[in-house]
Amino acid sequence: MKTNKLLTVAQYEFKQMTGTKAFIILTILGPFLILAITVLPSLLAMNPQVIQGSVSVGHAGLSSQQVGDLRGVLTDMQITLKEYSGEDQIREAVREGAIRLGIASQAQGEPVLFSKEAVDFTLVGRVQDVLGKAIVRDRLAGQGYDPQTILALTKAPQFSHITLSEQGEESSDSGGFGSGFFTVFTMAMLLYMTILLYGQMIGRSVVQEKTSKTVEILLSSLKPGELMGGKILGIGLAGVLQYGIWIVTTVIASTLLEPVIGPGMLSQINPGNLAALMVFFLLGYFLFGSAYAAIGAASQDEQQMGQMSLPLILFLIIPIMLLSSIIMNPSTGLAVGLSWFPLTSPIIMLARVVIETPAMWEILGSIAVLLCTIALVILGGGKIFRTGILLTGSKKKLGEVLTWLWKS
Repeated sequence: MKTNKLLTVAQYEFKQMTGTKAFIILTILGPFLILAITVLPSLLAMNPQVIQGSVSVGHAGLSSQQVGDLRGVLTDMQITLKEYSGEDQIREAVREGAIRLGIASQAQGEPVLFSKEAVDFTLVGRVQDVLGKAIVRDRLAGQGYDPQTILALTKAPQFSHITLSEQGEESSDSGGFGSGFFTVFTMAMLLYMTILLYGQMIGRSVVQEKTSKTVEILLSSLKPGELMGGKILGIGLAGVLQYGIWIVTTVIASTLLEPVIGPGMLSQINPGNLAALMVFFLLGYFLFGSAYAAIGAASQDEQQMGQMSLPLILFLIIPIMLLSSIIMNPSTGLAVGLSWFPLTSPIIMLARVVIETPAMWEILGSIAVLLCTIALVILGGGKIFRTGILLTGSKKKLGEVLTWLWKS
């Protein structure tokens, strides 16, 4: 195999890929989508009026202290607090849509919440928290406790979340578990979509050249291995360029946004996790890209390629389906097993690295298994590619295609 011919094919595929409008638009929008998915949910939870519009809460029968506490919290959420004369007026205001949530204190001092439709759980949670504390303070005051003692007894503790590694290192996550969930989910979905997208591009490119007879002209001056390797390398370099731009832009944007929204929401978007994203993209791409090149060579049209590639897609979908469970329990036998199985490990191991970094030997072992699998897939895929690239006529079944692996 002549390296210069392989590089020529790679250069052509790289230019074809990076010159499309879709590639340019996706490259520009990628970092904004990453930040939007990881940051917006937390911001919207803290500011429900952004998606709900102007929000008003009504109250009746609350003490002045309860109203003051409630007003302080709702003002921070940019929510208006309105006073009504009684429970009947609260009910009517809720039915007419004048207020989103109504609060009425009954004879026993227990508040009742009224709403016409589903209310943001963050708003309800904060209202219940504030009023609950205020009612407890009123009860303590009724038992003769002085205000300072009541404040000391009812002051809520401040929780910190510290992540411990097996090496004894500690890291603080002020963003809590929510920020980690959205970051892992975003990275996993990005990995799933790009591996699938670039793999299918390789397969379609091979099928199109095969059906248009272009491949016969190419193979007059190229070996099948040079054509296959050039396609995988060229499109892969385009992916590296795209990911590189995404990572650099995301790091810069995170640095600029941190003083505004706080470090907690961006705690998981760090250079280490972004580097892991790049590594597992490359490993996943070369694994699935090589398989797609072989499937494309064995297919007579894109429809057949889609049918033959269904098992590959299944192994990309399984990690996404199990992602929520793995994020909550990243050290279970299922999560560990899937992070070692090569067809699922790119997404699963990335999720484990981001949410709860495993031991280094696990990460390196998973990468080593992936590299060995990639070598085997390239070797076997090359045999299928050489056999199937010039075959036309009847469509071959997957079982028949697999028998080509044993051909010399």
